[in-house]
Amino acid sequence: STRPADLTPLQQAQFYRGYLGHALNLAGGWASFEDLNDPGAVRYLADTLFREGRTGGAELIQKAINRSSGQRLVAESGPVGAETLGALHNILENSNARRGLLEQLYFLRDKKRPDEWQRNQYFYQRAFE
Repeated sequence: STRPADLTPLQQAQFYRGYLGHALNLAGGWASFEDLNDPGAVRYLADTLFREGRTGGAELIQKAINRSSGQRLVAESGPVGAETLGALHNILENSNARRGLLEQLYFLRDKKRPDEWQRNQYFYQRAFE
């Protein structure tokens, strides 16, 4: 049995991309995240889906969208579909809205998995580089 530590970096990247393609299949696959044109935010969103799963990660992202906007823009029922993707696209075009979304996602991830604060902080900080 192959362990994740036994995979080369290229194999890990291929697995990660394949998983995210499945997680985003209702929104057009991995290309739908690439079309957001925000590599830092996409890394953070992708890690949320990877860590929390297709539905759980989507629900965290959807909650962050709604909380950061102060209104219910999307259903919080996962997985990521056209509605969530459209909201992300609009939010990421505005620097203040983008910051609010990422801050809410940071808060929600920290609340759900406080023992993973370093991972959360790592991806949050990289979203602003």
